[in-house]
Amino acid sequence: MLRRVPSRIALNCATAECCADFRVDLGRAVEVPWTAIWSRRDRIVRDGEARHEDATELVEVDATHLGLVTSARGRAAIKNAIKNAP
Repeated sequence: MLRRVPSRIALNCATAECCADFRVDLGRAVEVPWTAIWSRRDRIVRDGEARHEDATELVEVDATHLGLVTSARGRAAIKNAIKNAP
């Protein structure tokens, strides 16, 4: 069932009923091949959590947390992961 997402995001989005299915999905195992792109310099996601054991491939990028998606190295890693996806 598709639920309407509120137009404004609030602090209670983490616990509100509108996102209950999403929170359940977060706890499920990923059932498709995927690449974990991580960085030792990331101060948001701890090293051990970023190198997820269920990932098909682990790619380390020398970047900050936001740099994983904004830096040239991070974008290259994402592009390569997409290009090489099965």
